[in-house]
Amino acid sequence: MSTFADGWLTAAAIRRLTRCGAALLISAGLFAQPSRAVPITYELDDVGAIASGTFAGTPFSNASVILTFEADTTTVVPFTVQGSKGPVTGYVNLVGTGTVTVIDANATVIGGGTFLPSAGIFVSVDGTNGAVGIGSFGVPPGNPSFPGQVAYPVGMLLAANNVMTTYDLKSAVNLPGFAISCVGFPATVCPAGIALATTAGDLILDHQTIADAVFSARVQTVTPFSNLTARAEIDDNRFALEGRFTLGATSNGISPLSEAVTLQVDSYSVTIPPGSFTRAKEGGYKFKGKIADVRLEFSVKAGSPSAYTFHVEAAGAGIPQSATPPSVTLTIGDDSGTATASTERD
Repeated sequence: MSTFADGWLTAAAIRRLTRCGAALLISAGLFAQPSRAVPITYELDDVGAIASGTFAGTPFSNASVILTFEADTTTVVPFTVQGSKGPVTGYVNLVGTGTVTVIDANATVIGGGTFLPSAGIFVSVDGTNGAVGIGSFGVPPGNPSFPGQVAYPVGMLLAANNVMTTYDLKSAVNLPGFAISCVGFPATVCPAGIALATTAGDLILDHQTIADAVFSARVQTVTPFSNLTARAEIDDNRFALEGRFTLGATSNGISPLSEAVTLQVDSYSVTIPPGSFTRAKEGGYKFKGKIADVRLEFSVKAGSPSAYTFHVEAAGAGIPQSATPPSVTLTIGDDSGTATASTERD
């Protein structure tokens, strides 16, 4: 690309991108998606070994940064924003769990951790300008500023952006490019890095233009349940659901504590990120919280190593009207099943 000199993004290139309206991500509209859940892992490897900053209070330099984002394809949504040269379109996934690993020039791990929800990590692709990244604006979902731009902690411009015009974050991909760490990109002058909370301490990256990076997405193969049954009680803006499922013969098991759990009831779909469930005193696993204006109580309990029961109560304005009887899809990690629920309407 003419915007890169000797593999480095020049200040002039940044100014040209700014004039072209290359806003990697400004806003996105969220809506329920009726597609089947497929676990996916996004990874962005800055392999330039020139990153600097601090991790858990310890300064580092001449390092590489590896970011991952464990998510689900049902939570990918399109976005459109107005750039200075016209509409900018792409896709964003706001629901998932991000991790970071910092490695020095000698391939020694400096530190690593899982981003806390307050860090507001997400992944997005700008199909108009050929960019992709795992980003944050330093605020959790729900904040009016969320999701902000995608170039901090690390965004990536592709040397050839034709793939990005059609890539929707739902399939496997492996793409080389040029990484950037810049709060507020595109900007002539990048401000100081934002502190992003992780389980090991805060990560702060200095402004960088990094020559080499790779973005990849790996889709997990879904193992069908051998059976799934469900019964639902439905009212306006609420439902209760209980059921049973049995894992398929080739399943490697489920772990609600560390895997994403996705429930879809007709057009309503919700993904509970990994790490959200806790162990219940009465056995099994439970989640209680609010996701996108819907209050949820969700429990999963084993009756045997392969047979489980589950119970869900959901209420809130974010629940659309459901058909009778509704279609129910439950996905835990890489295990999933779909059934038509028997129904009682209040």
